[in-house]
Formats: sequence, C-alpha cells, structure tokens
Amino acid sequence: MSTTQDFMARATAASQRIAASASVQQTATPTQAKILHELAHDRPTIHAAVTSFLTLVAARSLTSSNTNTVAASLSQQHATKDPLVLSNAEALHCSRRLLQAINATTLSAMPIRSKTQQRSVDDETYPLVAQIWNGLIASEQKPSRFLGRRSLQHAWDDVQASLSIKTQSSTITTPDQDGKFEQFCLEFQDLLFAPTRLDCECDASLLWDADGGKAELQRRRTRREQRAKEQRQQQHEEKDPKLPFIEEVKEETE
Repeated sequence: MSTTQDFMARATAASQRIAASASVQQTATPTQAKILHELAHDRPTIHAAVTSFLTLVAARSLTSSNTNTVAASLSQQHATKDPLVLSNAEALHCSRRLLQAINATTLSAMPIRSKTQQRSVDDETYPLVAQIWNGLIASEQKPSRFLGRRSLQHAWDDVQASLSIKTQSSTITTPDQDGKFEQFCLEFQDLLFAPTRLDCECDASLLWDADGGKAELQRRRTRREQRAKEQRQQQHEEKDPKLPFIEEVKEETE
C-alpha cells in the first residue's frame, strides 16, 4: 500500500472512530447518526481544498505570461473586485497560516452568531461537528485532514475568531502589512459558502467538488472551444459577407 493510500486508510478509520464515539456519547437519533456518518466521509478534506485554493491563487500570476498552462483554465470570476494574485511563496505562507489556525481552533459549545455575516447555523448539526472536531484535537489529530466543507462551514466563525485573536497578538512577529493574508482568508471564505453553479464558471467547484474540479475544468474547456468556434464563424462571415438576394425582374407581357 502506498504512503498516500495508507494515510487515507488511517484517516478514514480515525474519523469513523471519532464519529462512532460521538454517536454513543450523544445517544444519537437516526438523523444524528446519518449526519455523523456524512461529516466523517465528507470529501474533499479541508486540507485538500486549501491546497487547491493555494494553486488557484498562485496560478493567476502565470495567466498573463503563459496562456497554455493549466492556470489559463482557472477563472477570475469576481467582477466587482480584483482577484487575489500571489506568488507561490506567498500563497504557500498564507495557506499554511490558515491551516494552522483551523487546526488550532477548538469549537465552542454553542455556535458563534456572527454579527457581520448573518449566516444561518444548523443548531442540530453544529454540536455534532463540535464533538467530532474537538475529539480530533483531543486525539492530537488535525481536523483539516479528516473533515470537509460541511464541517468547516459550521466551524468557520470559530476559526475567524481565532484568526482575529492571533492576528492582533502577533502583529510584530508575523505582520500582514499589505493585507494579503486577510484577502486570502476572505476569498477562501467566499468560496467556502458559494453555491455551486453549472451555468457559469465557479471557482468553488475547483475547491470543493468531489472530483477535484475535473468536471468544472472540462466545462470551461468546452465553453472556451464554443466561444472560439463562434468567433471564427463571425470573422468568416465578416470577411465573406453574403450578397443580398435580388429577385430577377421580369418584363411584363402586354
């Protein structure tokens, strides 16, 4: 068994044990047991999604110089604001810092009600997420390696609170003078809660789709090919305009 396969096997087993333990402790109802099972098997993991976001952000710096790279497949969908562009080193630093904050956050007993976000929190699911999440931390495991999008959506306000405290207390040792880390977190947040759409390019699919964004990239390639085909057709019609149809005039017979 490869190293990756071995890790995934151990990760799945650990998350199942945590979920089973939480189920017993909560004397879970059938609905709660179903939720626990879904949380433990939600893929891709948070770690995988942050890694995909790192690639997305860093790849944007390449699109202007090499349109043949995979970066050209990644959209810059935020029309109302400039998308964040970072170097590989900057994106790696931001992703590591975000993952450290996520894995160091212990969830509160009750969900934090964000005054600015006003996101709806499922009061039945949050305690289950908190129990699995905190159980992983208590077992010296990283939640980002075992849990997925649904768990992070419930945990995000706790993570934000942790980030705010850490940022305020570490401005000397890890400054964010240009605000790049904050931008990194805010855009990641947008994609964490963004609804998946098939009718337009959706960067959230690149992070959170179970296939790792393969279907989304294929949709983008298909759209590009269709646009190129339409553009070629239009250019052809402009070069070779069709003459208007003129009906033959016949002389009238007397």
